Amino acid sequence: MDMSVIIPTYKRPDYLKRCFLSLLKQSSLPDEIVPVVVSDDVQTKKVCRDFEERLRKMKIRLLCKSINNPSFINALNCGLAYASGDIVCFTDDDAEPFLDWLEKIKQHFKNEKIAGVGGRVVLPWKKDTLNKRCSTIGKKTWYGKFVGNHHLKLEPQRTIEVDHIRGVNMAFRRSSLEGYSFDEKLLEPWCCNEIDLCLHLKSRGWKIVYDPLIKVNHRSAPRKINIQRDNVLENIFPYSHNYTYIMLKNLSFASKVIFVMYNFLIGQRHSLGLITAFIDSLLNKRMLLGKEVFLSYRGKIEGTKTYLRQR
Repeated sequence: MDMSVIIPTYKRPDYLKRCFLSLLKQSSLPDEIVPVVVSDDVQTKKVCRDFEERLRKMKIRLLCKSINNPSFINALNCGLAYASGDIVCFTDDDAEPFLDWLEKIKQHFKNEKIAGVGGRVVLPWKKDTLNKRCSTIGKKTWYGKFVGNHHLKLEPQRTIEVDHIRGVNMAFRRSSLEGYSFDEKLLEPWCCNEIDLCLHLKSRGWKIVYDPLIKVNHRSAPRKINIQRDNVLENIFPYSHNYTYIMLKNLSFASKVIFVMYNFLIGQRHSLGLITAFIDSLLNKRMLLGKEVFLSYRGKIEGTKTYLRQR
């Protein structure tokens, strides 16, 4: 069972070095590493060349794929087309998988009903989350609300079946991805792409599992393109668009009807509905019809339009 690791990367050479080193120390080595590099990114290409001989001696193939378009979705699709492993793993250049990452992933794929495997995303820079516990991870309700919590400790600790896993720590059986490509209609910074993939696989009868012992450290480095993670206001519109579009795309007709009401009246964190906005304005003494609500609704409307156009 060959293992490929795809790493979209752009102008973060020092982070990529650490990611490479963590893969070279794995208890079960990858068969190939596929960094997807933007053609004008000279420093990152140099990092790949520096590691090339070292990887060859370890009998690990380095398949550096160069692209012109720095879109993250484009990088994912190019990496997926280029990788040759039976199991295709994804991580980010600013992540460092734990040393038994691939070994633990591989164990789960002995079950032929499993298409996707993911695990905990440890945030070393966010100290308050390191020991914070939760009982639900990676779940979607029938009407489209979803719970993440992949960065928290699952209590009790066990392997569970989930609806979605995180892009920085996920692996898939290649045969289950036949004919699939990541959706280019998603807006930058392309959030929710992994949710779309997982829901696609589950609709076809595959299982997605979460194992809390499969871990990566995610440094969450500053982005060289796109909206920065800590810019909450600028992230509201694309998140609201992508979330709305993905849910409408994957829910049944009856669930779509309820989802629209839920989405516009209640919503999710960073994608407020009217009721949530009203409560938030009371608790935090903020204006009800502020920029957050405007951007949330604009994103929801545009996400609905995107879904209707692609039908």
